[in-house]
Amino acid sequence: MMEVKTSERLFTIEEYLEKEDRAMHKHEFHNGTIIKTAGAFSPHNLVKAEILVLLNLVFKTQKLPYWVFDSDMKVRLEKHNKFYYPDVSVSDGIPFYYFMPNGKERRDIYINPIAIVEVLSKSTRSKDKTTKFEEYKCIPTFKEYLLVEPEKVWVEARHRVNGHWVSDILTDLDDRVHLPHLGFSLLLRDIYRPAIALDFLKI
Repeated sequence: MMEVKTSERLFTIEEYLEKEDRAMHKHEFHNGTIIKTAGAFSPHNLVKAEILVLLNLVFKTQKLPYWVFDSDMKVRLEKHNKFYYPDVSVSDGIPFYYFMPNGKERRDIYINPIAIVEVLSKSTRSKDKTTKFEEYKCIPTFKEYLLVEPEKVWVEARHRVNGHWVSDILTDLDDRVHLPHLGFSLLLRDIYRPAIALDFLKI
């Protein structure tokens, strides 16, 4: 998701969520600053949707205790006082929803993702690989991070191992991206199925 415009003054969480409930477009919250995001283009959306479908299928067929969310669900980063909209995220078991400072439960925000997927774009690529990852790491349950290029075969899988993060980069359609904390792997050819079918994948 591309960042395009920031607010000119600082807002409280309550003000942000009230505005977001009425907004026509999505906005992130960065410690009082509201950042408007722009919609993604076709290759981005198709690859994102395919990953969502694949994860749902695995969770259902293998009866795994996870729930997968699309980019309409916000994730709360308490340490950094931020709300993000990951492209795809997976809750560590039942989702634990966010409670506002006034005690109200928000079922459009949760706090316990185990895995997050970001499909890269020109405007977000650098931040997704660096700043956003460092901020996601403050979430205690967060253990898997996938970075996916939508128009070429390139996936980076980062996993938390004994308190440290290790990385694998995959560039072949016959490679499998392993998700050890979820207990399965995905074939890159499946992830890129719509990109192959519509001939927008650079191989």
